[in-house]
Amino acid sequence: MGALLRLPRTEPGLRAVWLQTRDEAEPVFARALAERAGLPDDDVRPAIWAAMPNAALRTVLDLTATGIS
Repeated sequence: MGALLRLPRTEPGLRAVWLQTRDEAEPVFARALAERAGLPDDDVRPAIWAAMPNAALRTVLDLTATGIS
């Protein structure tokens, strides 16, 4: 599992795909959060709410891949 988690850090092509996928998912998540909260799509709060777990997940995976816990 550790080797799999390290691949996006050591393989530029895989990292690009991984980051692109997360980048594309974030606005979809933000729109769903805005709808659920009854906020307009252009409200900044759902965008921030969507970015927070995305950044946290990326950070945890990066730290796990480097052996830092």
